[in-house]
Amino acid sequence: MGVILFTGETSRVIPAEGLRLHYQIYTIPYGDPSPLVCQLDHGYLPSQRWPPNTIQETTSSRESFADPVKAANDFVFEHVRKIVEKKALPISGHILSSDILFAFVDLYNRCLNIKPEQDHYSVKDLEYAFNLYLIQICAAFVSRIPKGDSRVLVDLDSLSHYLSTTPIKPVAPVTTTSNFGIISRSFPIKAAFDALRYLLANQITSIERPFGRRDVPLSNGRNWIWSGYSRKNEIESITRILDEAFKEYSEFVTYNKFRFPNSPYLDSDTSVILEYEPVGTTKYGGPGLNEYHIDNTRHTLPKNQVIIGDPEHPRLDLIKFPIVEFDGKQHTLHSSSLSVATFLFSRPPVLNLVYRMLINDLSRHYKMTLSSTIFY
Repeated sequence: MGVILFTGETSRVIPAEGLRLHYQIYTIPYGDPSPLVCQLDHGYLPSQRWPPNTIQETTSSRESFADPVKAANDFVFEHVRKIVEKKALPISGHILSSDILFAFVDLYNRCLNIKPEQDHYSVKDLEYAFNLYLIQICAAFVSRIPKGDSRVLVDLDSLSHYLSTTPIKPVAPVTTTSNFGIISRSFPIKAAFDALRYLLANQITSIERPFGRRDVPLSNGRNWIWSGYSRKNEIESITRILDEAFKEYSEFVTYNKFRFPNSPYLDSDTSVILEYEPVGTTKYGGPGLNEYHIDNTRHTLPKNQVIIGDPEHPRLDLIKFPIVEFDGKQHTLHSSSLSVATFLFSRPPVLNLVYRMLINDLSRHYKMTLSSTIFY
């Protein structure tokens, strides 16, 4: 039985009689030359102590292992899919971390006792808010809940709404009779704490908002997600995060030990041009993003470039596939895509963009299909 796994997880196969197969999944430290599949002659029963690095022990029909490579891939890909859809991968990157924390503070400022919609924050203030005030305000909230289960989940959306009408003073967690966890229906909380840890580990003392604040507050009436931005603010903010996206994505992928040898976002022989179409210039009125992957084996183009779409004076023209003309010069186009760019206005935009690139690479390298709804 052969197994090829890109995450370093593999199987110990235990002899079993009849139509059932008993096996264990265990992890391999990154770069360790351990075998992907090994036979355990004496076997281990589920009630016995697991060997080191074992993460799962189960039984399955032998039919499901008719194609062992597919069975192994299905196991790993499902695990990766769940992590990606929850945006639960560890965070790495200065701009990415800043983007996540600004979005979190804007959404849950009452829970953190931090003034929202600021352009700069001290990392020291954020550390106090996350690691002390947030825990204490959750403890105070839990202490008001009638005694019941010994463990309570505090929904930050509900807590923030509660604090908007009922101020409470934070208390030390030891004063509560229940253990509690923190959840959110609107934000990947783990990403926010990961982002703070990254900044502290890299001794970054302050952060600046990557995506500009709205120029005009949203009204109580109907608003589009991109409403409230001046054209200048919109273009500057989008250009800033698109310019930084490739560096942030490279650091994120490296930190999470993904291997994408054919990624156009990481390959130095491919130039990626991102053409942003501002609000009001597309057929449907909202923002658009066109992505062009151009052959750059001669390195005559920068790795990535952001341009603003102008219907009257286009800088890029798709003459006849695969030939594209950019700034008067012809190049060979590998691929292109056109998409709605509302995800760039959904908090946090840099995280949305990084995961969009990740999903494209997972699809390209491992034929994984993930829903784009995770951006919204």
